[in-house]
Amino acid sequence: IAPDLRGHARSDKPDDGYALADYAADAVGLLDALNVGRVCVIGHSLGALIAAYLAAEMPDRVYALVLEDPPLCQHADIDEWARLRIEVQGLGTVEQTVAMLRDLVPDRPDADIEQEAECLRATAQGPFIAILTGEIDLTSDQSAMLRRIACPTLVLQADPADGGVLSDEAVGRAMAALRRGSHQAFPRTGHVIHRDRSSDFVAAVERFFDTVLEEHVDTGDATQSEGCM
Repeated sequence: IAPDLRGHARSDKPDDGYALADYAADAVGLLDALNVGRVCVIGHSLGALIAAYLAAEMPDRVYALVLEDPPLCQHADIDEWARLRIEVQGLGTVEQTVAMLRDLVPDRPDADIEQEAECLRATAQGPFIAILTGEIDLTSDQSAMLRRIACPTLVLQADPADGGVLSDEAVGRAMAALRRGSHQAFPRTGHVIHRDRSSDFVAAVERFFDTVLEEHVDTGDATQSEGCM
């Protein structure tokens, strides 16, 4: 199951409700509607923060977790980044959006810029406003939240030199905080690992989930109401 987050893509775009707790509540609502108990959860970028929050606050719903290039490090310029994205969203045409993004990030490949333009135009302003108001805190160390996660957790790191948002220092803090954490780096890979290195991404996730499921079978801990999100 790969749901669009509220405010993103084809999901509704309410004016508010963009805190991590709101997103997590949406995920639990979906699980309840599907009559699914615990799941393996994969989250990318903001979705990784939401997945981590879900695992930390509702451990009975998550038995394995994959965090793909999560923004766990402190971003001093995040407010300016969010303001610029809101400004870009207000442009009239796709071409204008692409042109402004190209000015903001001239070193990025055209395909990446065009995809970000499409994503921005399909995203509500709410998520960016939540960053500006602090409802989504991307300026603080997230170690306290990670320490509350009890399930096996795989952290996938893109290359900061190629647009990845997770620094080596942040990985070190995450591994120290996670009770059952593991880490895999993807050199020369941008922020969207599952797109840029899809085969390697799938292989890493499958190895991790296979190991987790084997542990559950060995301990008799698996249930019939488990799935994957």
